[in-house]
Amino acid sequence: MFDDPMREPHSPQPPPGVAHQSPPPVPGQEYPPVAQAHHGFPTPALIGPSSSPAKGGPILGVMSLLLALIGLVCPFLPFNMDGYRQIIAFPLGAIGIVLGVLGVAGRWRAKPLAAVGIGFSCLTLGVGALFLLNYYVL
Repeated sequence: MFDDPMREPHSPQPPPGVAHQSPPPVPGQEYPPVAQAHHGFPTPALIGPSSSPAKGGPILGVMSLLLALIGLVCPFLPFNMDGYRQIIAFPLGAIGIVLGVLGVAGRWRAKPLAAVGIGFSCLTLGVGALFLLNYYVL
């Protein structure tokens, strides 16, 4: 039964499929035991990251990307937009950057989409600057 005389016998393991039961509570103690704060420290249940989900949907990222793409495509449309073709990209790109920064900085979902919207908004402002330079300088 014992192969080593100094080793004590181990407790029998429950059969497979039977859940391990916790020991019964001590008389006068609540079950399950409640964690108490010691020396002004919060209980372990209160320590840790917040489990609140991200608020809202991906609307800021989607709007940033949508405005950037509209501002990027509008100057290349094949109809007469004299006077507007050069400046249409600036308000759309600027609003796209603002919405993208708000989407990345806040606790929103779809932060990568907002970052892509910021990138395309910067590209939109660059294309708008090229069209403006071409119209007034060249």
